[in-house]
Amino acid sequence: MIKSEPIHILLVEDDPAHSEAVRRALKASGMNVVVQPAGTLKEYRELAAAHPPDIAIMDLSLPDGRAPEVLISPPEAGPFPIVVMSSQGDEQKAVEAMKAGALDYIVKSPEAFAGMPRAVERVLHGWDILQERKRAEEALRESEERFRVALKNSSIIVAMVDRDLRYTWIYNPHPDFNPMMVIGKRDDELAKNDGVNRLVHLKEQVIETGVGMRAEIAFPLTERILTYDITAEPLRDATGQVMGVTTSAMDITERKLAEEDIRRKAKELQEKNEELTRSTHAVSHDLRSPLVTIQTFQGHLEKDIRSQDAARVEKDLGYIRNAADKMGRLLDDIRRLSRVGRIINPSEEAPLQAIVKEALDLVAGRISRRGVKVQVTEESVVLYGDRTRLVEIFLNLVDNAAKFMGDQPAPRVEIGVEQAGEELVLHVRDNGIGIDPELQSLVFGLFHKLDPGSEGEGIGLALVKRIVEVHGGRIWVESEGPGKGTTFRFTLANMRRGVGREERT
Repeated sequence: MIKSEPIHILLVEDDPAHSEAVRRALKASGMNVVVQPAGTLKEYRELAAAHPPDIAIMDLSLPDGRAPEVLISPPEAGPFPIVVMSSQGDEQKAVEAMKAGALDYIVKSPEAFAGMPRAVERVLHGWDILQERKRAEEALRESEERFRVALKNSSIIVAMVDRDLRYTWIYNPHPDFNPMMVIGKRDDELAKNDGVNRLVHLKEQVIETGVGMRAEIAFPLTERILTYDITAEPLRDATGQVMGVTTSAMDITERKLAEEDIRRKAKELQEKNEELTRSTHAVSHDLRSPLVTIQTFQGHLEKDIRSQDAARVEKDLGYIRNAADKMGRLLDDIRRLSRVGRIINPSEEAPLQAIVKEALDLVAGRISRRGVKVQVTEESVVLYGDRTRLVEIFLNLVDNAAKFMGDQPAPRVEIGVEQAGEELVLHVRDNGIGIDPELQSLVFGLFHKLDPGSEGEGIGLALVKRIVEVHGGRIWVESEGPGKGTTFRFTLANMRRGVGREERT
């Protein structure tokens, strides 16, 4: 069962009718919420300080305060998202509110009150993305600080070699370094690796050309790679002839690691921004369709009621109910997806077979109806993470495989593991309808369905991808095309071969 916690909403509104309209809309949506009312700015600050909410919905014009001062949350409450409401669509007021920290601005109306559940879901999802972005930016600042410290504390090795590239003098600040270990020797006599070869070539070029050169060279050691910024200059005699080379080498290993960390964080930030854009577009598009249906048949319903056409009234209500149900399912799916990684059960070890068994028990109905034979590897593999989420991975992948078997007379799903270099890779393979190579990049998209007529709202694979990534892994799909079956492969951090806790007890 997916862990579900109520959303704590602080509703700050001095008009009882408006407050009741918002509360009814939230209750009617089926959302799991706890609403705490407040009628003044003073009450808002006291309640927020005592019980920080998940989100605040507030009127901009309260008896004891107006925008933007109402948006100042108590310091002890910590940050939380705020949706502001106003009776007038004042663009300037909206701009001021957003600058002061509000994440959404709503002009009060019956439609706006009815749409408040969607606004809450949208703002909470955006808030999660924003917090992840802030954490990424903080990590970037920490990486830059490590970079500055690395430069400040870096030590420089200075050396001289003759025309034969043999050391004649060297200074190395490392306390355990003995110069006599290298004097009279060449670099390629002291070690053999690509870094040494590059260093020798650099010195040879300086001697041949008489021109100074600079290069960053990485030297692989047993447990790590050291990177040096090396400057090589020609050493000349009294007549100007090149008699050797002087080199200075600065250890920039920490700087390179910091730069790589910065690049990684920047990439993560970019991916989060792209994810936010894609999610916003998908949510807007998919929620719009049932909304249009509701709006359309609301008008028909009013006409049919006036004309007392009972048959048409029932038909109108059916369309409205179906659209509302679809919108509800979409909102539930959005909430499930946004909570992955935000609500985490304690991590634990469990054998692969135990996790798969739980998943198969949950999807047993579809497997039985379709006559799917599921084959699970007997190899001993231990998974580590949020057990509920790990079960969801296999549940969704097996359910997806069974759903898209087509007219396969002997439907089969194989769950296994393979070694890829130093990495373990899990797979869920079926012999179903397969996926066109041109469409494979779309399968993990939010609300994307390759077969519009299939069951569900198209969130299963997006949910799987999110869970895998939260567990430090990656997932991809392979298929030779229609009728060739499909294989989903994925990795998980801290997965290992061996006996799990459940097998030992």
